[in-house]
Amino acid sequence: MGANKTEKSIIKISKVAPVIQAIAQNVVSMSETADYHTHHKARSAEVDLREILSVLDVTNPWKLTPGRQSGFPGISESPFTFNQDQLKSSIATNVVRLKKGIMLLAEPEEPEEVQE
Repeated sequence: MGANKTEKSIIKISKVAPVIQAIAQNVVSMSETADYHTHHKARSAEVDLREILSVLDVTNPWKLTPGRQSGFPGISESPFTFNQDQLKSSIATNVVRLKKGIMLLAEPEEPEEVQE
């Protein structure tokens, strides 16, 4: 079942599930094959990291290559360069708001359109 399951579709599939299972078991018994199961294992983060590094080593996206777009000009090379004054101001605003017990800032209400 995909997304946006309705109550009606959930009830339908719930009623049909035992029938589908019985049919599958019957096919297995008639074909004289073993019931096949798979076991999924989560790969370790270390294996994933090695795979990523091997791809990056070959492609080297940071090397200037003719014909390749040169990154994103609006993003700095260091994640530590940002407007510290703006960050401090934002944190101070949030602290004041939370001390007052206001969980979220209220969205500005838009005036309702009058229909004629």
